[in-house]
Amino acid sequence: MRTKEIVCTNQNGDSLLISPNSIYKIQDDIDTTGVKANTTYVTNYRIQGATAVSSRLEQRDLSLTFFIDVEGMDEDWIQERRDEVFRVFNPIYNPIKVLIKTVNRSFFIDAHVELTPSINPDPSSMNESWHDVLVQLSAGNPFFLDSEKRKVEIATWLPMLEFPLEISSDGSEIGQRSPSLIVNVLNEGQVETGMTIQFKALGTVINPSLFNVNTREYFKINKTMTAGEVITVNTYQGKKRLESRLNGITTNIFNFMDYRSKFMQLEVGDNLFRYDADSNVENLEVSIYFTPQYLGV
Repeated sequence: MRTKEIVCTNQNGDSLLISPNSIYKIQDDIDTTGVKANTTYVTNYRIQGATAVSSRLEQRDLSLTFFIDVEGMDEDWIQERRDEVFRVFNPIYNPIKVLIKTVNRSFFIDAHVELTPSINPDPSSMNESWHDVLVQLSAGNPFFLDSEKRKVEIATWLPMLEFPLEISSDGSEIGQRSPSLIVNVLNEGQVETGMTIQFKALGTVINPSLFNVNTREYFKINKTMTAGEVITVNTYQGKKRLESRLNGITTNIFNFMDYRSKFMQLEVGDNLFRYDADSNVENLEVSIYFTPQYLGV
């Protein structure tokens, strides 16, 4: 993999650009492969060997190596650049978003600083031309994510305007609601992933829901939505939420979740979803947002 640039941003908003055109230059490509997997086995005294029952991925360890181009610079400038490195890779502001761009892809991973920047004082590593930097990172979620979030709309409006524009005395339709209540969400990643489901009410909607045609699971909110209200469901592991936003105010509405609801995941490949409501489904717009995840890139 040929890395064009790496952008590291901490939770305080401090960023560092590492690229051939930056003063911080890539020394070695970051390794985006090789995550250790732990397999659990069970044994039986009647059977030789063991039977594998499950596998679990460990966290991903990353080594980030680059150098500061200091040739021709004075000591004050060099110290400022070193200070910038330590400011960005500060464990107090974990996790660090590591955005990696190659010649044909862009993806990121959230990682924690395990070893603050190490700058070896040996003359081969720190001299009048460069200062080598090593940062050790560890990602609890071992998967790389696409840098761009995908959006799939189930309920959409189809444009009806044609040019040249002619408006009759009775008026003209500028759009028509799509009659389909079902959409296919294609997860092109390598593992299943969570998603964000957004229900938007154009008018009164009673008890909106989303149904997975493949798994027969669903998520339903036992609540009457009013015009302009947006309900957001987050199904990502460790980030599960159910919130309502109306008139600029966000409210936790976990207690409105139907007790049989599931925080559904997107399986690899096709995922068919149907939206519904107990009443006024024509006033409901539904969108699904997700980010494909990759074991290696």
